[in-house]
Amino acid sequence: MLGLVVLRAVGYIGRQIGRSEVVGCLGASLLALEPRFLFSSLSGMEVNLLLALWTGGAAALLAGRPLLSVALFSLAPVTRPEAIVILPFAVFGLVVLSRRASGE
Repeated sequence: MLGLVVLRAVGYIGRQIGRSEVVGCLGASLLALEPRFLFSSLSGMEVNLLLALWTGGAAALLAGRPLLSVALFSLAPVTRPEAIVILPFAVFGLVVLSRRASGE
């Protein structure tokens, strides 16, 4: 189930960045065919949970929902401790997008 959440989030991110439905579909399709993604989807490990948190946080950031984004990114290190390395990037993206939205 989490694999489907990840694919949906990747499709949304692709649509937002590429400004095209085709780009979103292509990105989600390429990820769906990635052998490591398929293996982790069937293995039952926490990899898909971490991917769902990362892609969900990025999608929330692009959708202008900063609190949801921070909440999802903050849960990533709980899933896998090495995920703490993405937190500075998440904060940077949040600052950049909030400045852009406020017109600075």
